[in-house]
Amino acid sequence: MEVKKARGKKVSIPSFKVSEKHEMVNLFEEKQGAYEVEIVIQNAGASKIAFCLLNDKGEKVSMYYDLNRKQFVMDRSESGKVDFSKDFPAVTVAPVNVDKELTLRLFVDRSSIEAFGEDGKFVMTNLVFPSQPYVKMCFEADKNGYAVKALNVYKLQ
Repeated sequence: MEVKKARGKKVSIPSFKVSEKHEMVNLFEEKQGAYEVEIVIQNAGASKIAFCLLNDKGEKVSMYYDLNRKQFVMDRSESGKVDFSKDFPAVTVAPVNVDKELTLRLFVDRSSIEAFGEDGKFVMTNLVFPSQPYVKMCFEADKNGYAVKALNVYKLQ
């Protein structure tokens, strides 16, 4: 894939379990530029697998798999500057095939987030206007939670 040629420095996070909430600070080392985030999730019985990108001002883009509805959801209503249009603070939804293992690739830069799920079976792009770059990720789960088997962050050249 062409995008893999643009990958620079890689940061790999050891696998971890999410039973309620798990936050990772300073995940994006340089706090500027573009990143690819590769996530492999193993469900342990959760009906909602949620995660978000945050900055130090509390602005965030929330994303989650709703496994009961078989949907991937991205919510940019708290993503930063959203008041310039009543239609901008939107929630976008894509249908997904629910599996025990979910693979997601996020491409994050100053003004957009693109999500590619299950090897391109769904694609979602959202514009965002945060006042500062997103530097943290949080993970949340219900019921029996889930495990993040792999979390890789690549600086894009």
